[in-house]
Amino acid sequence: AQISSISTIPTELNWSGNCGNGFNVSYDVWFAASAPAPGSYDDAISGFLMVWLCDPGDYQPIGWSGDSGPRVNIAGHDWIVSVGPRGGSGPNSGAPVINYTAPHGSPVMSMSFDLMDFINEAIQSNRGLQSGWYLTDVFGGIEIWNGPSAVGTSIQRFSAHVNL
Repeated sequence: AQISSISTIPTELNWSGNCGNGFNVSYDVWFAASAPAPGSYDDAISGFLMVWLCDPGDYQPIGWSGDSGPRVNIAGHDWIVSVGPRGGSGPNSGAPVINYTAPHGSPVMSMSFDLMDFINEAIQSNRGLQSGWYLTDVFGGIEIWNGPSAVGTSIQRFSAHVNL
């Protein structure tokens, strides 16, 4: 759906465990500048938005400038904002990645909110996301870089509904 046609995206993510090293708990939201072709999976070629409910400390989001980076308050929580280009050499290298990260040591264990609040903040603050782009994917879960460290961490509930 084109961002400008979306009214709300009510979503919920509840998790349990420890916010340890080697993984994060996050939303990963993908965008494309034009509507993906039917039947294709050429998503997120234009930009990404992430909401890190857990900052593991040993891995940091793209564009990270530390806990003293710029902050915004969305959905009743303070978030550290970082923006940078996606690395790599594929078709989406260089695409903007906008991250909203819970301060280290203050994980958000349960959240029910409107994802459009983050999307609108990114657009209004000129962070690289554009209202004419298309939302292609919304993921929520555990992003693991070091498997053993995530043992005992689990997602209890994830849902997202796009309302036009």
